[in-house]
Amino acid sequence: MRPGCRADALSALQESCGLPMPWARFLVSLSGGPGPAVLVVWPCSKDVCLMMERGKCLYMVRVFDRHLDENLHAFLLLLSQKGVMHRVAEERGRQVLWVPQQHLDETRALFADWHSGALQPGSADTLPAPSARPGLLGDWQRIPCTLLLLVATLVVAGLTSLGDDLTRVTWFSPRPLLFENGTTFLVSFFYALQNGEYWRLVSPLFLHFGLFHLLFNMLWLLQLGHRLETRYRYWVLPALVLLTGIVSNLVQVVWSSPSTLFGGMSGVIYGLLGFCWLAEWRRPDLGRLPVGLYLFMLVWLAAGWSPLPAALGLGELANGAHTGGLLAGLVTGWLFGGRNMTLHKELASWQGAQDENPHKERRQPDPARPFGEERES
Repeated sequence: MRPGCRADALSALQESCGLPMPWARFLVSLSGGPGPAVLVVWPCSKDVCLMMERGKCLYMVRVFDRHLDENLHAFLLLLSQKGVMHRVAEERGRQVLWVPQQHLDETRALFADWHSGALQPGSADTLPAPSARPGLLGDWQRIPCTLLLLVATLVVAGLTSLGDDLTRVTWFSPRPLLFENGTTFLVSFFYALQNGEYWRLVSPLFLHFGLFHLLFNMLWLLQLGHRLETRYRYWVLPALVLLTGIVSNLVQVVWSSPSTLFGGMSGVIYGLLGFCWLAEWRRPDLGRLPVGLYLFMLVWLAAGWSPLPAALGLGELANGAHTGGLLAGLVTGWLFGGRNMTLHKELASWQGAQDENPHKERRQPDPARPFGEERES
């Protein structure tokens, strides 16, 4: 959101909607800043609401409310063809249509003509073909952190020949490798840290051994990274990767034998799953991953403690990293979901108090002025 629009939105939320400054700032922060745009709508009165989205902030006015059983699809299609911005919301079992003030009279006239049968939306032949639903890479511009992680992992996989080139594996492994007289020795991880090699806290994330190991983790990273970057603020995914990556690597270092070499993104994958699980359980409005995904990963986590992976030729799994990453993600998801749930509950409580006292004096907004539409930063 541009600075001018932010100031106008804060002013409108305070003066027109009567919202306290902390909650006004919270709502404006949701709709602006880097990362995916978020639409925020806040009621100023029964017939006027404030709609905020990155770069735009304007008043919307109520056109009408109709019964939920009434099919307005054709009329909404007509509005889209006429270029009329609109929003439909459900309120107390009714569907309410909101449009910008400048389109109010036009919308009422269009509805009267459509309702009488004098005007109908254009045929399917005159409409643009609907675009296919984008896949995980269909909106790649919105997932820069996920793509950066994927590219970095693929580069490391190429440099190390999928873990076969030990002379380069030592650059990324948690324990440095020493080669002497044809024998390979592993140096203590904590000794390496004492010598300033702090990158080994995170570099094992990009190290993979074998094609299956790489593809399995990359597919999960793409799925979960896409979800987190398109549904949460821009900093959530990189912060989670850093936190769960460090925790999972430290747990695996302590858990495993000093002669064990390990690497991979799976500890982070479990951390991201744990975060989604509890954050979205505490905040159902964020949407939820299919339960089957959680069940599959939990079964795979349990299978890691059995002889099954070795029998399948997958070697020994980094169970410490999986468990540590999952626990870190669960704790972070619980805290994150609880913080946002508290904010939303307090906002809802405040709105309920306002509804109970509708005669509280507020400055009446000027719906004809769309905030921040033409203002330059």
